[in-house]
Amino acid sequence: MTIHLQHGAVDVPDGAERNASFELHHCFTDGNAYDSERIALHFNAICGIKASPSYAFAYQRWKKSLTSGGATLFEARVNIRLLIGMAQPSLWETNLYLNPIYGTPWIPGSSSKGALRHYIERYLIAAEGDAAALGQGYLSREVFNYLFGTTESAGLVILHDAWWVPESAPAASGWHLGPDYPLVREITTPHHPDFLDQHGAVEATPFDSPRPIPQLAAHGKFLIALAPRLQAHKFWAAYAAEYVKHALAIDGVGARTPEYGQMTEAPAAQ
Repeated sequence: MTIHLQHGAVDVPDGAERNASFELHHCFTDGNAYDSERIALHFNAICGIKASPSYAFAYQRWKKSLTSGGATLFEARVNIRLLIGMAQPSLWETNLYLNPIYGTPWIPGSSSKGALRHYIERYLIAAEGDAAALGQGYLSREVFNYLFGTTESAGLVILHDAWWVPESAPAASGWHLGPDYPLVREITTPHHPDFLDQHGAVEATPFDSPRPIPQLAAHGKFLIALAPRLQAHKFWAAYAAEYVKHALAIDGVGARTPEYGQMTEAPAAQ
C-alpha cells in the first residue's frame, strides 16, 4: 500500500482502520522548512481519526486482565487537555504518546508514578518522629519506600500504562468532533523563537515575531491501574490509588501542568 500526504490526509483503502500514530510519525510534509500551516492541516486530519473497533475490543481485554490480576482501577477524566510526551524527539517540534498499534493516546506508567512521587514528596512526607503528622494522613519515609522501593528492594505497587477509555471524549462542539475522537488540536506560540532556538545567544526583544506551533492533545477519560506486586500487597495498591487521585487532581500529569494534565476521578460506565 502506498502512503502519501495529501493536504494533511493519508489515503487508505476503503474499510481499513486509520492509525493516528502511523500518520503522525511516518507521514511528513514536503520540503525542509518549518511550515506551521501545512502541519496544522496534517494535525487536523489526524484529529479526525476515530478510535477503531479493534481498540475497543483490546481495551476490554486489557481491563479484564487487570481485574483478574487484582489491580485497583479507576477512570480519570481530563479536565482541559492532556499533553504527554512533548519532549520526545519529533520532526514536528512536538509529540504525543500514542499507542503504536491502535493510534490512541496513553499515559506511561512511569509518568503516573513520577507524578505520584512528586506529589507525595512535595506535600505529604512527614518529618522523622512527627507522630501528629502521621495521624493526619502524612506518610513516613518507611511507607514511601514501601510504595516506591529502594536500591535494595522493589516497590510493592506497579503503576500500569493508562489506556484511553473508548467513547469518552467530549460531545461534538467546535474542535471536539465527538466521543469517538480521542485527539484534539492545540497550539503554542513562543514569542521569542530566535532566543529559544539559540539558547539565549540572541537577545529577546518586544519586537520579536511569535511563531505558532501546532500541537496535538488528548481529552476524555483514562483507565488508571495500580497492581500489587504480589497478591498479598493488594492493600497497598488500593492505598496508593487514593493518593494517585489527589496527585492527578492537584498537580496533573504531562506538560504545562497544572493548567493542563489535571484529571478528576469519573464514575465508571456500567
